[in-house]
Amino acid sequence: MKIVGATLLIILALAIIGALLGDPKGTGASSPAQSQSLSELVSSLKLKPSWARIDARDESHGLSLTLYYRTPPSSLFEVETDTKSILRSVIKLLISKGRNPGDEHLAIFVWGQKAEAGETGKSLVRVYGSARYSWVSDQITFEPSR
Repeated sequence: MKIVGATLLIILALAIIGALLGDPKGTGASSPAQSQSLSELVSSLKLKPSWARIDARDESHGLSLTLYYRTPPSSLFEVETDTKSILRSVIKLLISKGRNPGDEHLAIFVWGQKAEAGETGKSLVRVYGSARYSWVSDQITFEPSR
């Protein structure tokens, strides 16, 4: 009986977390409305000439965006500036739509990277670093890749 009760509590907790993240079934999948607003959000971001594209994914813990550079960035400072700028734009846009990432416990990540080819032509990705929004501290930080 204790195992059944604990299992039901876990299932209930996952359903509640899913509902809080906008997933009424608790499956971790985003709704069509969320996907649409996420794609609108990305399309509203203005690309710099050195940027190839920005991809976005709605994940169970929050939002994850990836900035792909067309040309290598001049420094890690450029990557930090770019990823933080995108992150601030995303937060402003969410707030303008009546959403508050802090209140929703929404983590947001923006990765800066570049697609490359290895010596044999194999597709590779060079990751430079990521900016992160923490709903706990309501702060944006940057961490270079190692």
